[in-house]
Order: sequence, then structure tokens, then C-alpha cells
Amino acid sequence: MMVASLLMWFCQDLLQVFFMGWVLMPHLFFMYMFYQTAALDRKLSGAIWVTFLGGLLWDLRWSSLLGLNAVAYVGALMLSFWLWNLMPKSGRTPLIFASIMFIGHLCVAVFHLVVLGITSQHMLNQVVLQQIYALVLSFIFGFVFFKRGEKSNAS
Repeated sequence: MMVASLLMWFCQDLLQVFFMGWVLMPHLFFMYMFYQTAALDRKLSGAIWVTFLGGLLWDLRWSSLLGLNAVAYVGALMLSFWLWNLMPKSGRTPLIFASIMFIGHLCVAVFHLVVLGITSQHMLNQVVLQQIYALVLSFIFGFVFFKRGEKSNAS
């Protein structure tokens, strides 16, 4: 889990570098960690530590507030995992999966907006674009969840 998570963090970082100034990249690392815990049934305790370390790395790389993303990622992961486990197993559909993933991502973005504030209209436009991309990525993860479930069910 650690190597794949690190690769996802690095992918998010590269995309943020390439698109800096145009759009904020969705939090791919957070989305992947939720996928790991919910779809692949990884232990939450291990995922929390990996998510916290990924958030700290992101803070060291991009933010002036050490721990901001770490707290946001861990809080959103715990909330998303809790929502996911509220669903009965028969109700855990790809649409629910994608919706909960997007809600978690939205929580991270709202946390950033509350703590850092909106400094300009341009920043607000970037956040809106980030959420649109996150919605698309959530549905892609939902599709992957669906395809993975299809193969694991007996026919």
C-alpha cells in the first residue's frame, strides 16, 4: 500500500506542477487512500498513518502551514470511511462509492477555504474547477470499484 500511495502522491504533485496557475489539482492521494480502505478493505489504522504522512509531505512541498493537509486528509478519510460503513453491503454501489469519495474531497476543499480563505475570484474559479475534476475522478474510481467487484463475485 505504501509504494502505490507514494506513486499516487507523486502523480498528484507532478500534475500540480504542470498545471500551476491554471487549476488546482484534485487530491488524488486522498481519493486513492479512500479507494484503498473502502474498496480493497485495507485497515483504517494503517491508512490513517499513510494519509497523515502524505498530507505532511504535501504541506512540506506546497503549504506554509505544516499539518494543514495532514489533518484535512485524515479527517476526510475518517468521515468517508464512516459514511461508507454506514451503508449495508448490499447498498454499496459504485454511485454511492463515487458520491462518498466526492464528499470527502469536498470536505478537504472546504477545510482549505475556511482555514486559508478565498483571496480572489481567480482562486474561487480554480477551486470550482478542482471540484469538477474531482467529480469526474470520483466516477472513474467508482467505475474501477464496479469492475473490481464484478470479477470478485461468483457467477
